[in-house]
Amino acid sequence: PALALLLAGSLAALWQWRKAVGALACIAILALTVWVLPGYFGGRHLRDDFQTMTRAVAAYAEPDDALVLVSGDRFPLFQFRYAVLPNRAQLPDVTTLSVVKVTPQDAERVLSPLAASHKRVWLAEVEKNIQDPDSLLAGWLDKNRHAVWREGYGYNRLSLYSVDDEPPNVAHRTGDYSQSADMGQA
Repeated sequence: PALALLLAGSLAALWQWRKAVGALACIAILALTVWVLPGYFGGRHLRDDFQTMTRAVAAYAEPDDALVLVSGDRFPLFQFRYAVLPNRAQLPDVTTLSVVKVTPQDAERVLSPLAASHKRVWLAEVEKNIQDPDSLLAGWLDKNRHAVWREGYGYNRLSLYSVDDEPPNVAHRTGDYSQSADMGQA
């Protein structure tokens, strides 16, 4: 603010001294601003990966699905968007792992009961390299289920595993879930 006030005062003084010099200075500062701002804002854009990811689950989840979230300490990034979805009670509960780094025993301990009690299992990988850098959960599911749908969101990924090979169908719920996601099959 102080720099802007100093600049404005200087331009006003130039304008009073010589109108042509003041106008030229204003045009030069405006041109410089227009030239610099695209670089300043170039890398800034909305990344809606968590909103799209959670809406994809909401659009395609069936009543008996399970959802495993592997994220280390980043689970609030996913949970924030998932918890506010319309009709959240109809969506799968989120299962997280309370370990720092996933081992083959952890994958077996968590996924075996889920796979035995659910026809379909969603795997939401949010910055998975923190907790599952060796992709043990995805590896276990790849060996024991069919990957029927998979979509990447930058370095995050959402996968659906099922006992059969059928891709997911849009669930008929109230609310606008599928509008923000491109559901092309991987």
